[in-house]
Amino acid sequence: MARILLVYSGQATLPALEAVAALPWPGGAECLLLATPRRRTEVAAAHEGLLHGLERLRAVVGEDGEVESSLREGPPAQLIQTAARELDADLIALDAADGGAAGPYLLGPIARAVAQQAERPVLALRAPLEQFDRVLLATDGTPPALRARDWLIAAPFPVGAETFVVAVAPPPLDFVWPTQGEPLQETWYLPTFGSEKRALAHQLVEQEAAVIAASGREARAEARQGSTTVQIVHAARQHQINLVAMGARGLTGLAGALGSTSLHVLEYAPCSVLVVH
Repeated sequence: MARILLVYSGQATLPALEAVAALPWPGGAECLLLATPRRRTEVAAAHEGLLHGLERLRAVVGEDGEVESSLREGPPAQLIQTAARELDADLIALDAADGGAAGPYLLGPIARAVAQQAERPVLALRAPLEQFDRVLLATDGTPPALRARDWLIAAPFPVGAETFVVAVAPPPLDFVWPTQGEPLQETWYLPTFGSEKRALAHQLVEQEAAVIAASGREARAEARQGSTTVQIVHAARQHQINLVAMGARGLTGLAGALGSTSLHVLEYAPCSVLVVH
């Protein structure tokens, strides 16, 4: 049974949380609906929202699932992580905008903090939420990226769901900062360096796509070159992706640091984003 922490941040976030709970999780889903009101004046509304949410979630998980609720006061990101540990959650699902205005380019401070600090996979949900049938795995071959791949393979996505495996090689142009008094110069990477990185990206996506295809899922490999964040976001738009999955660290020139890339994709992606630690 999958253990899922669903973070309630207003009535508008319930449809997305329902969609996650309603996925055909093997053995059913054990869900905890958590509210962390930030002000005393919000407690009554949060309590009422939890009661309404419990009724709706119990209807979608059915007899095979379990749904409980919890209302806690204090620092939201810290409370979410504590609840995830107590539940031993397999997934934390929350609204990317913390229940505020929906859309890309809006990453709430709670979602940001949880994605940075959580020890477990974090699914930042962004409307419009559709079936997760067009998924993009951004990979660089590091352990967090491999864990993201394994999470996708095990995920209860619809039959026929397609996975696009993307790796990004560094851009062919690098900037060299001049010493004092010298003009700014642009220098190309050595041809060998650039070709090696491109070849590595191609090899990596073919390898990862083969692993996913061996699990019975459709997979397409795509190597790109340029800014990692920009290329991932462009690929998500181009292929009409409804979920981007990535490791929490890495993805900076085929290996690197949470990274800033993961946070930037969380902020700019036009769809939901899964970050795996």
